[in-house]
Amino acid sequence: MGKRLLLASVLTLYGINLFGQSINGVSVLPQNPTSSDEVMLDISGDRWSSDMYISSITVSQNFNTWNVDIEFMTQGIGLPVVLPFDTIISLGMMDIGYYDCQVNGIFDGSVQDFDGTSWAVLEPVGVNHPIAAEELKFICSPNPIVSDASLNISVPTNGKVTMKIYDVIGQEIATVIDKTLSVGVHQIKYLAAHLPAGRYYFHLTADGKTVVKSVLKR
Repeated sequence: MGKRLLLASVLTLYGINLFGQSINGVSVLPQNPTSSDEVMLDISGDRWSSDMYISSITVSQNFNTWNVDIEFMTQGIGLPVVLPFDTIISLGMMDIGYYDCQVNGIFDGSVQDFDGTSWAVLEPVGVNHPIAAEELKFICSPNPIVSDASLNISVPTNGKVTMKIYDVIGQEIATVIDKTLSVGVHQIKYLAAHLPAGRYYFHLTADGKTVVKSVLKR
């Protein structure tokens, strides 16, 4: 680490711009996911400037390959230091099968590729029937949210469903859902660009039950 910092400082003095980033590792959470789990990628790396930050994360899928594009921006002229970063991205629930991913760090048109990792999604032990609507639950993808989010909601009974967002002090911020939904899985897009950066709590309520999930907004 010390040698890299010294090299960055020396080259910066000679007018060579080293401000960029590298993706060092990708791991899958949970370690051995099943088709009833929310699969997430834990991505770690280094950013090479004190004022560099992640500006957007784009996730796409091509058959069983997931592509994650992380774009970095700078706010000004920062110090040429190597700082670690770590972010967790939700891919949602997956069918049984084999998957892999590609992660790219994008800065000023320069792309550094990381081959990522591969994993298998297995059948849950003792589950021999559909799980989509067995219980009230939802997945917010991505998490953290950058601009908008996809909410995959599993509803076990017909009836009224509400989803409200609260901040860390318990103040209600917004109502995402307030309507009657049928049994099954529903996907709802939530435009979150207006939300200030921070932590929020999404409360999903149906049939007298409430599920709460913590969501970060970049």
